[in-house]
Amino acid sequence: MSYPPPGGYGYPPIPAHYPIAPQSTLDAYPPQPAHGGYASGGYNTVPMHNPYPQVAGMPMPGGPQYNQPYSFASTTYAVSAALNFQQNSQAYPQQTGYPAQQSTGFQQPTYPQQPAYPQQPTYPQQPTYPQQPTYPQQPTYPQQPTNPQQIAGSQPNNTQSSYTQQSNYQEQQQSYIQTKTQTTAEIPKEPATQGTVKDFPSFKPQQDAEDLRKAMKGFGTDEKAVIQIIGTRSNAQRQRIKLEFATMFGKNLVKELMSELSGNFEKTVIALLTPPDEFDASELYTSMKGVGTDEKALIEILCTRTNEQIRAASSAFKRLYKEDLEKWILSETSGHFRRLLVSLVQGSRNENDALNHQKAVEDAQALYKAGEARWGTDESRFNVILADRSFPQLRLVFEEYRKISKKTLDAAIQSEMSGDLKDGMLAIVKCAQDRPKYFAERLYHSMKGLGTDDKTLIRIMVSRSEIDMVQIKASFKSSYGKTLASFISDDCSGDYKKLLLQICGQ
Repeated sequence: MSYPPPGGYGYPPIPAHYPIAPQSTLDAYPPQPAHGGYASGGYNTVPMHNPYPQVAGMPMPGGPQYNQPYSFASTTYAVSAALNFQQNSQAYPQQTGYPAQQSTGFQQPTYPQQPAYPQQPTYPQQPTYPQQPTYPQQPTYPQQPTNPQQIAGSQPNNTQSSYTQQSNYQEQQQSYIQTKTQTTAEIPKEPATQGTVKDFPSFKPQQDAEDLRKAMKGFGTDEKAVIQIIGTRSNAQRQRIKLEFATMFGKNLVKELMSELSGNFEKTVIALLTPPDEFDASELYTSMKGVGTDEKALIEILCTRTNEQIRAASSAFKRLYKEDLEKWILSETSGHFRRLLVSLVQGSRNENDALNHQKAVEDAQALYKAGEARWGTDESRFNVILADRSFPQLRLVFEEYRKISKKTLDAAIQSEMSGDLKDGMLAIVKCAQDRPKYFAERLYHSMKGLGTDDKTLIRIMVSRSEIDMVQIKASFKSSYGKTLASFISDDCSGDYKKLLLQICGQ
């Protein structure tokens, strides 16, 4: 962008005293010598050539005179500007408000060949799907009326033209419901049992605590009063009596009785005052404590208790003795017998599974192949089945086993196994078949012959008194021709015998 020369629009007029030198009068810069303006003899001996010409009214650069007024008009730049103005004044006329400017000859075509794409008519071939008139053929399913059998009088004349198989679906649904009902009905339950000791009807824990205090007060002990109270109350009621005794007299009832009683009578009374889970835990502890192990006690407890009872005993064991029951079993037993007990102590038998006939057949075949059908015995297969299946399911397995073998499963175990493992496997089989009968057999052997296994006798009489003692007594009489009470009377004596007979329901 160029500006108008001096004298144009917007600039003051040039004064008359500014001399305008013609082009021919301007001094030109003299040509410079090839050696850069210095003489050949050296720059310090020859005066330097001054290339700037002197202009009128302007001192030379080498000797400025400050007393002379400075005049811009006398400079070379002012003279050049004046000359340029004279030469170019005709090309720049006076501008008054910037009138329309004439084009210099260059034309901008503004690209008239691009008409903003008029060839795209927004897809006229897709008319927003006019062929789909919002499904007018389905007017809220008029062909499916409400089942007239479910709601009386609702459209009895309607027909199901598009669903002709609806009746078949109803038949299949009804068949499924019947099958489901039959499957649920096949979930087995253990036979109902009954104990000889129940909750005392007119139970008064404070009065019982007072009577027991009187029975132990003074010289001697009233064992009859102890038998009458301890032998006729349930275990839960006995725990209430213990609590009331401590509250009323500030003493521990168990310790007071232990100081007054002795022998098997004392052991039986203390066993009756112990909660069931702690009693099982104490029996397991004493069976493994010290030199030797009472494997029969381990088998009797772990093979006959429910999952809930086993877990409760395991927790009580840790609470009372600060030890893990499973670790004790691992340290006191060995071999396949140890594996069986460890499986049982988990308390994970499938107690609530429905009967499965096909699975029973498969288990029976697996047991046969693991025992009679091979040289040697695969004890692990017996362990898996006998420790995992519910007792009703095992009874079904025993039936299927008899169909493929000439022996019963317990007879096969007798011939294929030995020692503690055989006793453990047989205990499971006998409990699955008839648990009261198993305990009747254990009671019989505890009193048969010379001497009495009082530990086993007390444990079974106390632990089964509120569960199935009625059925145990009946099985005892059926198996051995004599009552359980008669065996106790013949084999025991004194207050010990009286308390056992009280528990027995005599």
